[in-house]
Amino acid sequence: AMDAGVPAVMACTAGNPVVTVTVLLERLAGDGADLRYRGDFDWPGIAIANRVVTGFGATPWRMSTLDYEAALAGAGRELLELPGLVGAPVEAAWDPGLRAAMAGAGRAVHEELLLGTLLADLR
Repeated sequence: AMDAGVPAVMACTAGNPVVTVTVLLERLAGDGADLRYRGDFDWPGIAIANRVVTGFGATPWRMSTLDYEAALAGAGRELLELPGLVGAPVEAAWDPGLRAAMAGAGRAVHEELLLGTLLADLR
């Protein structure tokens, strides 16, 4: 994001937020910051998103059923082989149709695949 000249402030959790990140999110939320969260479209990613959305009041960013389906379509156009979903399905607290869409497709979409779109949102 810095290399692309994005002016937004970002905190990257690199998976499950550690204590330092959760303290930061608690303070930001307590100060009224507009928190947005983006993670992977896989079962662990949805579980982490649920914790951040419900625990800190973050708004999911490009994490809807439509976003997942668009990512699948984009990967198909680019002939990318997406990894299969592993583990038990997880309900998305913010989008009741996302679990069914992901389970039906059976494919994970990691956020690195969407980097261009995400950076464009931040400019």
